[in-house]
Amino acid sequence: MTAAAKALPEAPISSTQPAQGYAFALESATKRLFGAYTIDLTPPAQTAGSGVQTLRHIRLVPKCGAPLVIGWINPSENKAELRTLGYTLALSKRRFGRELTIPPLEYLRFLDVAKALLEERGFQVSVMAHPKVELADVEPPSSRKPSTLPYLGMIVASASTLGIIASQIVR
Repeated sequence: MTAAAKALPEAPISSTQPAQGYAFALESATKRLFGAYTIDLTPPAQTAGSGVQTLRHIRLVPKCGAPLVIGWINPSENKAELRTLGYTLALSKRRFGRELTIPPLEYLRFLDVAKALLEERGFQVSVMAHPKVELADVEPPSSRKPSTLPYLGMIVASASTLGIIASQIVR
């Protein structure tokens, strides 16, 4: 058992709602890790077929502002995903137009505690380092050749400057 997992609270796991025990344990273990944020889980989403409640999103919630999804838990498959600080900052920039000011040490501590807690409870945890690139986010290559006009202007300006400097040295 890891040191981080030893410090985690034990939570009762209900057979009717297995995610509840994990949710309580995760929220309790991460309660005081952030100064300006809290961690919470969304209510379980229902699957289309069986009606079994499974997937829950892990959210970073600022004291004032909109929450940001930083991972998920799926108790029916015993899988979980957490996102690195870089991934989270990239998502915040894309969603809010700016990066959130998340203290790196607090976020790294959250990753350690959450990963240890979930692994101790039998989850296969993956930590995602980069957001997946969507085709809509990739700009198509330009079909026209870049103009050399700006470079020509720089060369002429440099030559003029050198001519002025040389004329003043000769005097």
